[in-house]
Amino acid sequence: MGENNVIESSLSNRLMDMARFRHRLVHLYSTLDNKVVFSILIDNLQDIRDLAASVAKLL
Repeated sequence: MGENNVIESSLSNRLMDMARFRHRLVHLYSTLDNKVVFSILIDNLQDIRDLAASVAKLL
């Protein structure tokens, strides 16, 4: 989406980081610190809102 200018490249990069974390969450869940997971969710919630706003503009 970032390569096609649907979303800003900075948002695209942050979403890719979130996807990498999701992979880690799914496959290495037993080694994760719950406080870190919670912090990441809270700190990145705006990125999800930004993605939703970008998609809404397209519709």
